[in-house]
Amino acid sequence: MNMIAEGINTVQAVMHLARKKKISMPISEAVYKILFNGKDSKETVRELMTRDPKDE
Repeated sequence: MNMIAEGINTVQAVMHLARKKKISMPISEAVYKILFNGKDSKETVRELMTRDPKDE
């Protein structure tokens, strides 16, 4: 399969900047963990959807 996944470099840059500025970005962090840490996508979505509501 020959496909292009756009946004992979952007996710890395966003997370680098978020960590540097100490900004919480749970969705971007979840995508990063799926792409670069091999985290299970279904489990990650479940965690995001069941987390406590916050002012964001």
